[in-house]
Amino acid sequence: MIPKMNSKELSEALSTSQTSISKIESDMNLVKRDLTNKLEVIKNEQEYAMQELLNISELLNGATSKDLKNRIVYARQASLAGVYDIYGSTVHPKFVRDPNNIFNFVTSMGPVFKNNANVRINDAISDKHRAILMHDSIEGKLVAFDEYDTANIKVEVEVNVGDMLGDTNFNMIEIAPYLPGSFTINSIDVYKVQSYLTQSTLPDYSILFPIDKVGACRIMMDQKYSLYKFVMNVTVNYKNRNGKYPFGLRHLYFYNAEFDPNSHVIAKIEKSKLIDWVSEDVVVRDQMGLRVSTCTSQGVKLFMAYDGNLLQYEIATSKGLAENIIARNTKELYVKKLLANCVISLEFNTISSR
Repeated sequence: MIPKMNSKELSEALSTSQTSISKIESDMNLVKRDLTNKLEVIKNEQEYAMQELLNISELLNGATSKDLKNRIVYARQASLAGVYDIYGSTVHPKFVRDPNNIFNFVTSMGPVFKNNANVRINDAISDKHRAILMHDSIEGKLVAFDEYDTANIKVEVEVNVGDMLGDTNFNMIEIAPYLPGSFTINSIDVYKVQSYLTQSTLPDYSILFPIDKVGACRIMMDQKYSLYKFVMNVTVNYKNRNGKYPFGLRHLYFYNAEFDPNSHVIAKIEKSKLIDWVSEDVVVRDQMGLRVSTCTSQGVKLFMAYDGNLLQYEIATSKGLAENIIARNTKELYVKKLLANCVISLEFNTISSR
């Protein structure tokens, strides 16, 4: 005989079924929203990639007056030597040990998000925006990506001082955009916990120069700061077919790191002809933007050979009208650069051949 439920049991079963159905519907809506966001990212990535390919083609077609072999783009070098770490487009001083990501605990089961800060993008707070602080490997991390009506975007991170969950000391920022190169950082302001406690309204650290075409990169601070508030103003330089400005970050990490003081990087430059002399003047692109500098101020030295981890036959650079002719025949240079911050590229003004 099949047992029959009484009215109470039937009511409880119906209630349980309705709760289960509601939960399934809620979970499906979350999956649908997440999938919609991911498809929006993919659509913009494809459109942006096509536009960048056109721009690169135009650049290369017009690049007849510049010797691209005078330039070292560190992230694109086939082989680098030295004491360094590299991330995205930047090479920087080597970590002594794995840095502490101040918004994520490291456990035997993997990273755990502290969830003790609010993230505003153009003054709007949401869990999606907060996801930029979460470690990428955390399950269920939302996609922080939107299309905006304005090109000017403000990203704010504010720590809940009443729920610190460990210290917030940091000295390096790691940025991973969804659309690398699509925006410029106009400014960064950092406010310390001490400033919050004393009600100071002035930033404790600022970057006021533009950082153009931002890709996956790291930015070193001049010292460690106990983070209370972080404000980054950017301008999106790309408008999609919908007339919108797409912007989003895979993550924004704040690291408490220790660096090797002997950090340096060695890169190789090769020429098809014998090298005659090399200029002292260089153009460097690093976390402080693009600027004219010198080998001396950048901690750059040149060598003719690199064998068994030993640099040999140092080459003097040339200043002004004084040309220091290289005595030996060589078609290659080894460029050693001391690392004090995050560097993208180094370009010599002149490498004369004969």
